[in-house]
Amino acid sequence: AGLFAKFPDIDKEAYQQAIEFKRYYGGSFDYFDENIKKGGKMPLSSVIEINGKWYLVGGNRRMSYYIASGILPTIWLIKLS
Repeated sequence: AGLFAKFPDIDKEAYQQAIEFKRYYGGSFDYFDENIKKGGKMPLSSVIEINGKWYLVGGNRRMSYYIASGILPTIWLIKLS
């Protein structure tokens, strides 16, 4: 409560979402950072293309990490018509 008293303009809902995001993704993001620094390989995210639309089917957390880190990833693209 001290934080909100000190900074009353903070959107409490957005703050809670940020905390939950950090709690959920934080450990994974730290692992990904360390793995990449060591030159380790990252598992590929999987995307399926159906009638020209792409759907992420595996690797949500990795894709979130790549976006947050400004990394253009290599992915598996499975095409169905």
